[in-house]
Amino acid sequence: MKLILFYKMGRLTSWGLGGGFLTCNMFLFFMWNVERTDVYFRTCSLIKRAYVLIGMLPNEEKFALGNQMRRAVTSVKLNIIEGSGKRTSKEFASYLNNAMGSLKEVRGQIEIGVDLGYFDGDDEIAEIRRIERMLFGYIKYVVVCNSRRLKL
Repeated sequence: MKLILFYKMGRLTSWGLGGGFLTCNMFLFFMWNVERTDVYFRTCSLIKRAYVLIGMLPNEEKFALGNQMRRAVTSVKLNIIEGSGKRTSKEFASYLNNAMGSLKEVRGQIEIGVDLGYFDGDDEIAEIRRIERMLFGYIKYVVVCNSRRLKL
């Protein structure tokens, strides 16, 4: 016996065992494809740029500021990816908010590096601000999708 699922616009509309199909009366899950979004591509690019900046840090800062920056910048991408696999758009929005917090943390760390004269990160800060605006719009989109969701 196998379970058969039918999708319509990303939502599970019906399921069946064997020959008879039953209609689901609840929203089970929504799959988000974040790998094709501009936010995701820019985040991947930001990781590479941050690693270049980390390489410019003096040795005594590579294990302090550099380690913190490395963890924060990878956390942005990982939160977006992990959230996209969650069952509801409310959970996904929560992970996107965590990604936004990590993104702001990276911006602060780059600003510290600039203030201390370790590197010139103006381009990276401008890119982070672009990603923040895009991520904010994506969070709004996910929340609207959650509020407009139709019960099946």
